[in-house]
Amino acid sequence: MIERAPESRLEARSISIGYSGRDIIRNLSFSVPTGQFTALLGPNGSGKSTLLRALAGLITPASGAVLIDGLPMASMSRGQIARRLSLMPQSPRAPEDITVRDLVAQGRYPHRGLFTRWSLADDAACRRALELTETLELADTPLCNLSGGQRQRAWTAMTLAQSSDILLLDEPTTYLDISHQLNVMALLKRLVHEQGTTVVAVLHDVTQAARFADQMLLLKDGQLVASGPPVQVMRADLIAAVFAVEATIIEDPVDHTPVCLARR
Repeated sequence: MIERAPESRLEARSISIGYSGRDIIRNLSFSVPTGQFTALLGPNGSGKSTLLRALAGLITPASGAVLIDGLPMASMSRGQIARRLSLMPQSPRAPEDITVRDLVAQGRYPHRGLFTRWSLADDAACRRALELTETLELADTPLCNLSGGQRQRAWTAMTLAQSSDILLLDEPTTYLDISHQLNVMALLKRLVHEQGTTVVAVLHDVTQAARFADQMLLLKDGQLVASGPPVQVMRADLIAAVFAVEATIIEDPVDHTPVCLARR
């Protein structure tokens, strides 16, 4: 197992983000634990996706700053950011006739110069990404011929092919059946514990997040309500405060992780 570094490489410092005169994120600060799996959770409209895009450098906060490796993202080029982290957005787009193989190959662009030829390392990274996401047999299939779940896995493969140390994923299990949901979550967990990858993922299933994530962040109305290990965050009072539901928290008899039983 990779020994985890204690410091944080990715940090939000007092960031505020708004659209059309309305605050989405308000004066939010937190550090992403290096070499851990962090789950972002909260009700619709709580600011999860906006925060993830800010962490990826796609949104510049109105105030405050996002730092990576101690440097403000606003001062860095897209290439510099892309070599450090990769993002899988919520609704990615690509030409419908592009094959899975060519889509995944796009993940290698941050590692190649203008006149750099395709290398064996590029081939190896793409093949590994296809294998990890169980999409190797779909490599020559156009996106237009894939199911929603297959597309989701293809985009995950492209994100992995980027070979960055920090992965940001917006609802990576959307459109996936339960089997592939578990495979993707187990894959992310394995990348963290075997390779020291830092993962931040927006998720909706609090029980699934508690099972696989090392840290959970609960957002509501653009503010951080709670953060910490699942055993600390998965509390009935916090679930009620964030999601406005009555819940009972029990322990999974196999994994010994918290399970949320929503009542009403």
